[in-house]
Amino acid sequence: MSLTSTQQTTVTGTSSVASKPVASMTASITTSGVLAYLNVNINDAATYADNKAAVRADIQAFLTDLFNKEDGTDTTTSTTQAG
Repeated sequence: MSLTSTQQTTVTGTSSVASKPVASMTASITTSGVLAYLNVNINDAATYADNKAAVRADIQAFLTDLFNKEDGTDTTTSTTQAG
């Protein structure tokens, strides 16, 4: 029997409309800079349907930030607001 352990950085984001969480994003990047996990959940389907463009923009901003972190080119944390 053997144990292998790894260290990862977890990145999370939430897209909110009028202070209401609509979508949540979670990702993990290994210490070697490889994207290991990515998940996007829609938490409020009705609010998402009414605000698709804004929520999708937040999801895209999260992905851009995530890929910059994966590539080692991110030096700041970005924040956007939907609605």
